Amino acid sequence: MFLNKGMLGAALVCAMMALVACSGAKEATPTSPAKGADKAPAAAKADEKKAAPGAGADKAAGSKDDSFTMAAPDVQLEVGKEGQASIKVTAAPGFKINEEYPWKATLKPGAKVTVTENVIKKDKWALSKQEATVNIPVSVKEAGDDTLEADLKFSVCNDEQCYMFTKKAVMKVAAK
Repeated sequence: MFLNKGMLGAALVCAMMALVACSGAKEATPTSPAKGADKAPAAAKADEKKAAPGAGADKAAGSKDDSFTMAAPDVQLEVGKEGQASIKVTAAPGFKINEEYPWKATLKPGAKVTVTENVIKKDKWALSKQEATVNIPVSVKEAGDDTLEADLKFSVCNDEQCYMFTKKAVMKVAAK
């Protein structure tokens, strides 16, 4: 059987699509950045609440472990009034936020906490070359302390490769 240029091109496109579909399944998997794509870093300990460097500060600069900081500050609210939680990922020097990656936060509110959506997709994130921020409308049903957890999926890149991360942010929510 002979392949003409059109058939060869179609086969190549299908093979590339299959590779892309299977490439994002593992945490911190390096990939090559897309040609001409602006991408950036993101990584941090799962339960950190304030900006802190990514794990592995003793590693060489420019490694995936040093690629970002993450901040997820605690929230204080009044019962019955809506407030806002936020999560911010900042790219370290030499890295960029991967603005093409499908950023996502899957929220797990505690029993007293109410959120308007449980999954926040890329279109709700404010993405730039150095920062990615998501603001989460939140309210509480009764006074007391509780938590809001967010399972994050994001990616940061340097000039040579991109890293995909799955991290957890935990915010304390205090209500009066």
